[in-house]
Amino acid sequence: LEYTRINPWVYTHKYDATTYTSNSYLLGHWLGQNGQLVYFAADYRWLRSLALKFSFQHIIKGPLGPESIHYSMPWAQEFLAGPLFRQSLLGLEARWEPYRGLFMTANVILANQTDDVTNRYPTYSDKLMMSAGVVYNLFDH
Repeated sequence: LEYTRINPWVYTHKYDATTYTSNSYLLGHWLGQNGQLVYFAADYRWLRSLALKFSFQHIIKGPLGPESIHYSMPWAQEFLAGPLFRQSLLGLEARWEPYRGLFMTANVILANQTDDVTNRYPTYSDKLMMSAGVVYNLFDH
């Protein structure tokens, strides 16, 4: 179980030299500023060769206000204030190793996504995504 909360303006600074980036790439958490993440996963190994994983992830992300708000005292921007992006993912993964080094995986994800900002991200409800794969590890023998 994991909970991540990142307040607004955590990775920025009014002086570019002290901003938490490298070549304009954020060095902090992938979620960015003004967001929260709840993640839960449970793994169960039925046999040595068969494993199942159930996971749930919920993201809420808010915007950053103007810099004039951030650099004024006291800070006026509240956590998750303004138009919000929301995403929920419910997943099930099965992994089977019929022979040593040969893995077969199948994933099913049920996704919901909404955005209060029009045309920024697509909105969908109960979107079903499935994938399958086969991996053989030549160097693990």
